[in-house]
Amino acid sequence: MGDMRGGRTALAMVVNLLLAFTALMSSQSATAQSSYQCKDASGRTWLQNQRCVTPANDTSVLYKCVTARGAVSIQNAPCPSASKTVWKRGTAPEFESAGTRRRQAAILQQQSADARALSRQAGTDRANEPNFAMRNPTEREQRLANCVAAKRNRETVLAQVGLKRTYALLQGLDETVYRACKGL
Repeated sequence: MGDMRGGRTALAMVVNLLLAFTALMSSQSATAQSSYQCKDASGRTWLQNQRCVTPANDTSVLYKCVTARGAVSIQNAPCPSASKTVWKRGTAPEFESAGTRRRQAAILQQQSADARALSRQAGTDRANEPNFAMRNPTEREQRLANCVAAKRNRETVLAQVGLKRTYALLQGLDETVYRACKGL
C-alpha cells in the first residue's frame, strides 16, 4: 500500500509540474503575489509559490483505463467507451506540515551522527591517524582524486554547454576522463 501511495504522489507531482509548466508558458503577465492559495475539485486547499493552475478540461483528474486486450493506460481524459475505467483520482499535491519536515530533518541528523559514531568505533573514520590532513596522499589516492576531478570537470562542461555539445567535445572530455581514471 505504501508503494502505491508513493507512486500516486510521484505521478501527481509530475502531472502538477506539467500543468504548471503549461500555464507558465501560456501566461503573458507575471504577478507580484508571493504565494497563492489553490483549491482542487475535491475542496482541498494549499499554498504554493506559483499561480494556481485551473485547466478548462479537468486535467487534475487521472483515469486508469484497461482495453479489452488488457492494455493499460493512465490519462487525464475519461476512458474511451471501448475501455474500462479502473479508477479515477485527483492529483492535488500531498503536502507535509512544517512539523513533519522538522521531525524528518531531526531523524536524518541523528542517523548521520550515528553513522559517524559507528565509523569512529570501527576505526574507519581515520580520525586517529596522526596528521591525517597534513600527510601527503599516496599515488593511488592522488590518481583517484585526479579521476574524480576529471569526471567533475566533464559534468560541469556538459552542464554549461547544454544541448549545443558536439561529438568532438564529448570525445575529448571522455578521453580526458579515461586517461585520468585508467588503471584504478
